[in-house]
Amino acid sequence: MFIIDIRKGIGKMTNFTDKKVYFDTNILMDEQFTSLMNSFINNNIKINIIMPKVQYDEIYNLRQNSNEAKSYKARTAFNAIEKLLDHNIICIEGLNKKQKKEAYADPEFIKMIILDIKNNQNVIFLTEDIDLRIRLKGLVKEFQVDMSKLEIYSLKDFPYYKKMQEDAITEMEKRYAEEDEIYRKLEEDTTAEANRAYEEKRKKEEENDNGSLLELVGMGVVGAIALYHAFTS
Repeated sequence: MFIIDIRKGIGKMTNFTDKKVYFDTNILMDEQFTSLMNSFINNNIKINIIMPKVQYDEIYNLRQNSNEAKSYKARTAFNAIEKLLDHNIICIEGLNKKQKKEAYADPEFIKMIILDIKNNQNVIFLTEDIDLRIRLKGLVKEFQVDMSKLEIYSLKDFPYYKKMQEDAITEMEKRYAEEDEIYRKLEEDTTAEANRAYEEKRKKEEENDNGSLLELVGMGVVGAIALYHAFTS
């Protein structure tokens, strides 16, 4: 596993200290959220994630769901929430011992975000729920609060996440290129070594062949001399 230092390429998107950040439940339960969370932690990104208690209860209830797929995603989200708490990245507002059944976070998000904007607070909200995005934008206009203080993204459109993905792809391509160069050099060295071994073998065989020829020639001369003496004696 490698760590991407995203701070080198994304500038102001690495500092969220002047913004409140809300992640909808569908973002926290997305399998890609873990990589985003780890990037925040590994790159020491200053971010202020707000979680209303009703959202915590919503995820708690989903964890108890009979649908194993939803239950698994909720348990994964809880693991992420705990890790974010351990690194002081998330604040769960109004958390207590009681869980609210049938908890539904959308109305609370709308209420809290509009109140934040009224209080001159910049807000980032990530959600995959298009209905919630429409309702939030409509109510912001209806309450005549400053829309410029609100940034709404899906996960894939979140600038930080997009940059994180781009950097990961660039890093992978760089590593693949380095590996290709290593394999190419290894192949060249292997070929060169094989050629050297072949040349050495050929020379030895040639030397052996020349020695055998000389030996045969020598034997022929000795035989001829012996035959000459046999006829002349």
